[in-house]
Order: sequence, then structure tokens, then C-alpha cells
Amino acid sequence: MVEVHGGSWPKSSPERVTACTVSIPDQDIVLVDSGREALTFSDSGLIKLSRRVVSVELSGQLVVNVEAKYSGKVAKGYSIFTPKMSTISYQTCCLGGKKKRSDLFVMGITVAWSVFNPLTSSW
Repeated sequence: MVEVHGGSWPKSSPERVTACTVSIPDQDIVLVDSGREALTFSDSGLIKLSRRVVSVELSGQLVVNVEAKYSGKVAKGYSIFTPKMSTISYQTCCLGGKKKRSDLFVMGITVAWSVFNPLTSSW
């Protein structure tokens, strides 16, 4: 779940949210990519993700990357999560704001964890 927490998010701003593992950083899984269009938000202000399930090894780390384009600029941020057997993890991700505090957007990222057993072959 990804939502805007701080700053005034321009509704016409395109955005891309991806996830990868630390062990395979160059294999991004696209969670949402609005292209040149505006993002789609739920009634409660959550960004509607096109993919909501990814997997990561329990001994690894999950990286959630956020990229937004607004006012001719590209703002990027990320959060790193350590996997859990079960529970919910929450972190904030800050985009922009290096020169002016008014350019800062704060995204809240929530990850719900669950463990599944890998398929084993009996052949």
C-alpha cells in the first residue's frame, strides 16, 4: 500500500513505483507505472497499484522505489524493508526537497508479510 502523507501531491503527476530485492537490484518489478497519465487514487487517498504481491527471500531485503515527475523535475526515493514471517511493516519515503522544503513529498509505504512454502518436486 502506498499513500501520500506529506506535501500537496499534484494529481496530474505521473509516477512509477517498483520493487526489487537487494540480491537482484537490477530486476525491478513494476507495482504501478502511470506512464504519461496521472495516477489513480482510491477514495481514501491510496495509490492504486496494478501489482500488489511480490516475493523476497526471508534472508534478503525488499526495496521499494518511488519516482515522480512534477514541475519538470524528477524526484526519487526508496525504502528498504527486512522481511518478516508475518506482520505489517511501515516506512516513509521522502521525494524531492533537497533545495526547498516545499518540494518535499512524503509517501507512506505499508508491506504486509506472509510466508509460503516453495513447491518441491517429488520426482
